[in-house]
Amino acid sequence: MDQGKSTASEPPEREGHGHESDSEKPGEPYKYTPLPEPEPAELGQDPLLEPKTLWTRLLTIHPGQYDDEIAVDLNNVALEEKAESHLRDKNEYDPEYRISAAPHLQQYEALSYVWGSQENPSHVVVGDERRILSISRSLDVAMRHLRYPDRPRVIWIDAICINQTSDSDKNRQVGYMRHIYWSTPRVVIWLGPEADDSDHAMDVIRSIGEKILRINWATAQTKFVTDEDEEVWGDHRRMADLPLEERDRSAIESLIKRPWFERIWIRQEVFLASDEAVVYCGRSRSPFELFRRALYRVARETSTETSRARIVLIPKYVRLEWLRFDHYRAKCSEPRDYVYGTLGILPWLF
Repeated sequence: MDQGKSTASEPPEREGHGHESDSEKPGEPYKYTPLPEPEPAELGQDPLLEPKTLWTRLLTIHPGQYDDEIAVDLNNVALEEKAESHLRDKNEYDPEYRISAAPHLQQYEALSYVWGSQENPSHVVVGDERRILSISRSLDVAMRHLRYPDRPRVIWIDAICINQTSDSDKNRQVGYMRHIYWSTPRVVIWLGPEADDSDHAMDVIRSIGEKILRINWATAQTKFVTDEDEEVWGDHRRMADLPLEERDRSAIESLIKRPWFERIWIRQEVFLASDEAVVYCGRSRSPFELFRRALYRVARETSTETSRARIVLIPKYVRLEWLRFDHYRAKCSEPRDYVYGTLGILPWLF
């Protein structure tokens, strides 16, 4: 597959997906297998430090077409070290990438997305016993877009990999999220299904990102691929001055207004993501490095929509007071998320 959007047309969203015979219908609600207790802290170790071995769960999404039921396995695993991966090229996303040889490490992706409404939930079918586990409609749509048609996909998704009915499991796993997103070879960013000309926005963003060779994020200096790119794109300070058509600007602004850019947890998930992170919107996708370069170039103006994109895309170089202001405006479902969502970033700011 190429790095752009696939040639498949966008499947319609439906209230129900496929038909099941009585013998194939899902069974009882899924019951989580408890995770092992963390090892006691060594003598003299700060009790707030993470244990050497972190236990979590990884989700395996079985292959299927868009309208097939979502069949998964959920397994308890130990995360010990940061996994390594490689692509054909640092600037080119290859869905066939291979993890470097490290059989003792868990290889997985981690999803960055918006939970959405919990009303009228959907479900996934877990394991050979076909237990059912409720998920939000928005996560249902994301999983249908992201699963492969011909092979399983191993991914960490907080709504499923954390037992949402157990306060102790939630408290412990939320504390581990920094390590989970730092350890994964690739963070998968899901902006939502195609809407508001988002396919066009993703095309334009990829095109802009490909014109930029690199950005010095600390000094905001942009190096373009060719002198011609520098001449056309280099001197503009506002998106309104860029060589873009009105449709281009409108589509990009609509994309930046999506709820993903407002979530408090995005700051941590993006901050810790490796260079192999990839952005999906409907059937369109882009390497995150191209995406962030393009949006940074577009977001140099001070409008509300574009300035909030910049704080998400270059968090490694923001000052603490900017982080405080930005997190004050960000959104989350529970007040404590402001604390956990910030704690994962703070160690890298000092």
